[in-house]
Amino acid sequence: MTQNGAVDFWFDPTCPWAWMTSRWILEVEKVRPIAVTWHVMSLSYLNAERDLGEDYNALMRRAWGPVRVVNAARELHGQEYVKPLYDAMGTRLHPGRRRDYDGVIAEALAEVGLPETLAAYAESDELDDTLKKATTPAWTRSAPRSARRSSPSAATRSSGRCCRPRRVARRPAGSGTACARWRRTTASSS
Repeated sequence: MTQNGAVDFWFDPTCPWAWMTSRWILEVEKVRPIAVTWHVMSLSYLNAERDLGEDYNALMRRAWGPVRVVNAARELHGQEYVKPLYDAMGTRLHPGRRRDYDGVIAEALAEVGLPETLAAYAESDELDDTLKKATTPAWTRSAPRSARRSSPSAATRSSGRCCRPRRVARRPAGSGTACARWRRTTASSS
């Protein structure tokens, strides 16, 4: 496989592994001829029927809010808001270590210039069917049912090869490290 091409990236805004992988793919995008398309997906949906323990199940119930808001932004305002809204939420949730999802959502919407009324979708299942449809392609390319605790992240469109988030446990230091990991990921799919 060549080093260029289209890459689909799926994320749940609350997943720290997807966040780390997203920062990696941004490093790769700086120095490789790839074009990333950002897709929202829901860990809450994927894990809805699994008993993952009381703490994790509680986390999944809370995680519906941010992912529903990103999905609503996509559905009502367009794909171009997906990545900026993810960046705004993710920066607050992950490096910022914030857990007040209502505050994170409100600030992120303001930062990217979206109406504050979108925050109401955090508690609404009105657009969940579209969120489920957005999530499905991530899993047809990635993990078996037993591995659905973390989100899949990057898939090269030509091969469907996925890079699982737990494989990117730390942000690569510099574009050279990021590119080396990208070459290994894409070479495995040749």
